[in-house]
Amino acid sequence: MTRMAMHATRPAIALTSVIAAIGCLSACGRGATSTAQPVAAGALRGSNVLLVSIDTLRADHVGAYGSALGLTPALDRIAREGVRFETAYAHVPLTLPSHTTIMTGLYPPANGVRDNGTFRFDGKHPTLAGTLKQSGYATAAFIGAFVLDARFGLNAGFDTYDDRMRGSGSNSEVVQRTAEQVLAPAFEWISGRGLGASPQSPAPSPWFVWAHLYDPHEPYTPPEPFASRYAADPYSGEIAYVDSALGAFLERLRTAGALEHTLIVIAADHGESLGEHGERTHGLFAYDATLRVLLLIWAPPAIRPAVVTSPVRLVDILPTVLDLVGVGVPAPLDGRSARGAIGGEKASDDQDSYFEALNANLARNWAPLKGMVRRGLKLIDLPIPELYDLSADPGELRNLYASQRERARDLETRLDRVNAGASAPSAPAPIDPDAEARLRSLGYVVGTAARPAHAYTSA
Repeated sequence: MTRMAMHATRPAIALTSVIAAIGCLSACGRGATSTAQPVAAGALRGSNVLLVSIDTLRADHVGAYGSALGLTPALDRIAREGVRFETAYAHVPLTLPSHTTIMTGLYPPANGVRDNGTFRFDGKHPTLAGTLKQSGYATAAFIGAFVLDARFGLNAGFDTYDDRMRGSGSNSEVVQRTAEQVLAPAFEWISGRGLGASPQSPAPSPWFVWAHLYDPHEPYTPPEPFASRYAADPYSGEIAYVDSALGAFLERLRTAGALEHTLIVIAADHGESLGEHGERTHGLFAYDATLRVLLLIWAPPAIRPAVVTSPVRLVDILPTVLDLVGVGVPAPLDGRSARGAIGGEKASDDQDSYFEALNANLARNWAPLKGMVRRGLKLIDLPIPELYDLSADPGELRNLYASQRERARDLETRLDRVNAGASAPSAPAPIDPDAEARLRSLGYVVGTAARPAHAYTSA
C-alpha cells in the first residue's frame, strides 16, 4: 500500500477535536501561573511519562516558536502551560540515530548508531525505557515508520513495541502509518492499564509510553480537510494534521483521567531544510533548519509554565525525565538534566552540542560531516570548514572560518574530544534486501558497505 492510499483511508479529524483538546489542557493546568519556581529532584516521583516524538518537524513552523501559520494550536497550548525550550538541538538529522540519542542520553559516537538502516543499537547502554522498567514502570512504544522497526534495536527495555504497519496487501508494502493509526493503539494500551485506585484495587504501576508520529516526513500528503486547506504547502498540512491528531489523543487521555499524574515530553527528532542551503529535505547537511528542534515539557501544577532560553539538547531528555520522576540516572552520559533550568535556575554557559551527518559519507563517499555548537558559535568540520555566529547570522549564510579561525579553536578541541571518546569505531552492517527496499521507499539512501579510508579534499 502506498502512502497516498494510507492517507485516503484515514478519517480526518474534526476541528472541534482540536478545540476540545486545547480546552482539556487548560483545565489540566489547574491554575498554574506563568512564573517558574524551583523544581526538586523527584518532584514527579511515580508519575507516568508520555514521550511524543514528531518526525521532521521544523521548529519555526510551530506557533510557540514564532510561526504565524496557525498550524499548531494543541502544541502551542502545551507550550504556554508547560516549559518551552527556546533553543533545542538535535545531534543527527536522521530518524534512527536521533531517536537513539534520545533513548540513551549519549551522542552517536558513544551509542554507536550513525545512520538509518545499516546501524543497530546493540543494547549495551541503558535506555530510558529500560531504566524506567527496572524501576517498576510498564513500558510501551508505538511507532510510525519502518525506519524504527524493532530489528534496529530501539525496542530495548519496552514490554510492548508496536511497530506493525497495517494495511491491505503485502506487509513489505506498508512502511509507515498515520498519527491516528499510531495513537489509537497507544490510547488502548494506556486505558487498559487501569487509571485509578480503589479500596478493592491498588493503584497500577506507572507507565512510560513513547509515540512516534512520522507524518511530516516526505512525501507530504495530508488527509482532508488539510490537503485542500494547504494545497500550496502540503508540508504545513501534514504538521496541522499531526497537531490535530495529537490534540484529540490528549483530550481522550484527559477524559479517561490519564493526565492527572503524567509528565508529557514532546520533541522533534530533526527538522526539514525545505530548499535552504540547496537541501530539499534532510540528512545530507547539518544547518539549523534540520538541527534546531521543538522541545516541550508539561506537568502542571508541579512544573509551572516557563520559557528556558539557555540551549538544551535531545541527549538531555533522558537525564531530565529520570531526574524529575526520581529514578537514578545511569552514568556516564553526554546529556545533563535540565531540571534546574526548568525551575528558573541560571544555566551553565559551558554546555556544547555535538552533531554529525554521516549518511552522505556512508552512502555516497562524501567527506564525513561533524560539528559542534557552543555559546551561539557553530563549527561544521569539513575539508572547507564552516564557522557561523548564530546570533548575528541565524540563516548560516556567512562563513567566518577563514577570517576568524581563532574563534573556532575551542570548538575544534571539543569536537576532537567527543570523537576520541567514542567507545569503538563504528561501521555499517550488511542490510537485507527487504529492509533496504522498505527504507528506500521512505526516501532513505543507505550505505551498504564500509567505506575505505580516504583523504578528503576541498573537491
